[in-house]
Amino acid sequence: MRSRFVVLFGVLALWAAGCAAEVVSDAGLDAARDQGRDGLGDGSVDVHPWSESGIDTLPHDSLPPDALPPDVLPPDTLSPDVGVPKHLGCGVETLAGSATPGTYDGYRQLARFNNPVNIGALPGGDLLVSDFDNNRVRRITPDGLVTTLALLQRPFGLNVAPDGTVYVQTDHPASGAATNEGAIWKVDPLTGVATVVLDKCGRVRGFAVMPDGRLVLADLDQSTISLFDPVTKTTSPIAGLSGTPGFADGTGGQARFSFPYDILVENQGSVLVADMANGRLRRVTIPGGVVTTFAGSGALGSTDGPLLQASFNQPKGLAFGPRGEIYVSESGGRVVRRIENGEVKTIAGTGVPGYKDDNDPLKAQFYAIEGITVGANQKYLYLADGNQGDGTGHHRVRRIGIPPCTPPTDGGVPDASGDRGVDGAPLDSGVDGAPLDSGVDGAPLDSGVDGAPGDAQADAPFVDAATDAGVGEDSAFSDASSDAKSENGGSGT
Repeated sequence: MRSRFVVLFGVLALWAAGCAAEVVSDAGLDAARDQGRDGLGDGSVDVHPWSESGIDTLPHDSLPPDALPPDVLPPDTLSPDVGVPKHLGCGVETLAGSATPGTYDGYRQLARFNNPVNIGALPGGDLLVSDFDNNRVRRITPDGLVTTLALLQRPFGLNVAPDGTVYVQTDHPASGAATNEGAIWKVDPLTGVATVVLDKCGRVRGFAVMPDGRLVLADLDQSTISLFDPVTKTTSPIAGLSGTPGFADGTGGQARFSFPYDILVENQGSVLVADMANGRLRRVTIPGGVVTTFAGSGALGSTDGPLLQASFNQPKGLAFGPRGEIYVSESGGRVVRRIENGEVKTIAGTGVPGYKDDNDPLKAQFYAIEGITVGANQKYLYLADGNQGDGTGHHRVRRIGIPPCTPPTDGGVPDASGDRGVDGAPLDSGVDGAPLDSGVDGAPLDSGVDGAPGDAQADAPFVDAATDAGVGEDSAFSDASSDAKSENGGSGT
C-alpha cells in the first residue's frame, strides 16, 4: 500500500509541476507573440515562431494511461483494456479529442483540441484540422496520432488541392490584426511554413481549388461567390450581390445567397455551394456565374427525399465519396446526409445535440459538426465536431465508415490480425507500420512536434485578444450584423 501511495504521489507531483511550467511558458510567450510574424519579410510565417521563448509542458496527458490512477484518466476515453481507446468498427467513433479543451499533442483521446471546425485529407492518408480556438492547424494520422503543424490566427477554411497543396483560410488578416478581413495561406504539409496567398479577402468560410489552380471563394459576410487567380493575383466576382443576402437563382449579380459555407468542385464548369441560411445546395457555373438550386426545398429541417423536396438545416460541409455520392454535414440538424441517385438520405446522427459514438450511425450524436472530408483511402468519412464557441465540452474529430465497410469480427475487439478498425492497421502500429510508441517518421510517441519530447510542446497556446477575453465562436445562427463573436464572426452563423 505504501509503495502504491508513493507512485500516486509522484504522478500527481509531476502533474503539478507540468501545470506550473505551462503557466510560466504561457507568460513567456505572451510577450514574444506580440512580435507576430517571424520578421523574414518574405510573406511566410515560421511553423513555431515563438518556440524559443518557452515550451508547453504536458501534465498527466504525457504519461501512459496505465501509469495514472483512475480519477486522473480523461473521462470519456478508454476501453476496459487499459490504454486502448474504443473502436466501434464501421459506426460513428471518435478518432481524436475529448470533452476537455487543450493544446496537447498525443494519441487518440489523449490529444486535445479547442473547437475544431474544419478538416481535410492529405494524399498520403493523414488529416489536417483547423483547430479554431487554439489558433493552430493540427495533423492526425489515420491511427489518431495528433501533432501540431502550424500556428495561424483563427483558422477555419481548409482545402487540400488534388496535387496535395494545402490552403488554409484565417479570419484575421496576415498582419494578425483582430479583424475579420481574413487571409488565405499556402501551408507546407511537412514543415508547417505558411505563406500568404491572398490577404484581406474577407471571411471566406469555404473555398475550393479548380483543376486549373484558380480558387473559388465563398464570402460568408458578403454572401458572394468569387474567383481568385493566384498567378495574376486578381479576384473576379462570379455570383451574388455583395452585402445583400437572400435567395434567388439567376446569373451573376442577380443571384442571391445567404451565408454560403463550403464549396465542392464538380468539374471544370461548375461547383456546388452549401448555402447555409437558405437550407439549400446551389450549383454555380464557372466562370459564367449561372446559379441554380441543386438540392433543398428551403424549409428548415432534415427531411429525406428527392433532391428538391428534401430539406436541410444549416448545411455547412461538403465532400465527395468514392462512388461520386455527396456527403453534407448539418450544423443545425446535427446529422450527416448523403446525396446519391437523386435522393437525400440521413446516414448518421439522431438530430439531438450531444456526444455519442455508436455502431449504428443513426443512434450516434453530434454537437456542432462543420467541416467534413473523405479519407484518402475512401473508406471513412471524417468530421470536425466542435462547439461553435459556446464553451461546452465538444472538441473532437469523428469518423464514420463508408459502405462497404468491414467491421472488426467482434464489434471492436481485435480479430486475429489485431485490427481494431483503423484502416486495417494493427492497434500497436502507427504510421506505415511503425510501432504504436512511434510518432511521425519514427519519432517516439512521447515526442511532440519536430522531435520535442512528449512532455514538451513546441509552443505554448497562442490566444489572441478576442479569445483571451473569453469571446468564442457563435453558439447559434442569429444576428447577421453582430461583430462581437468569433468563428462565425459577427454573422452569428
